[in-house]
Amino acid sequence: MDGMLWPLLLIGLGLAFLALEMFLPSAGVLGVLAAVSFLAAIIVGYFENPYVGTSSLVLIALMLPFCFYLFAKYWPHTPIGRRMLLRRVPQTAPDPMDDEDDLLRRLIGKRGRAKTKMLPSGAITIDGQTYDAATQGQPVEIGEPVEVIAMQFHRLVVRPVENDATPPPGTHPNDLLSQPLENFGLDSLEDPLA
Repeated sequence: MDGMLWPLLLIGLGLAFLALEMFLPSAGVLGVLAAVSFLAAIIVGYFENPYVGTSSLVLIALMLPFCFYLFAKYWPHTPIGRRMLLRRVPQTAPDPMDDEDDLLRRLIGKRGRAKTKMLPSGAITIDGQTYDAATQGQPVEIGEPVEVIAMQFHRLVVRPVENDATPPPGTHPNDLLSQPLENFGLDSLEDPLA
């Protein structure tokens, strides 16, 4: 048993170095020390007795695959393993641009008004919401009615509309205060100071 003491101690030291390699970032230094310990156990065993050297070699040969299996199974779950390995992005991760594109596609055919001067790009308002838009080259003044005809590059494409019945921004057809006096059929009031 005295002849097996040093090889077993060196094998134990090699296993300790492998275990530390799992938890400490050593850039492979601890792995090299483990390999040197295993090699030293085999060499010391052969100096002692050929049977001790061969049994050390067989023990290390049987133990290393099991150590590598444990290393591969548990190391990715250690703190250092999580930091070093790349995390997979789920393939079903939603793209926020897809939701925005769907919203913009639903606006095709709707009418709104230019919120800014469009030479050829600017902002439009549809149902109280403001969107970036561009015309097909023709300028549009503030407040002019426009119609959405397409969506390109995450932006609405609009064209001016000549005969539009939509009320100007800030007005509502049921709002009596925003309508002209002539709509009520009243004559103009006389000047009371005259």
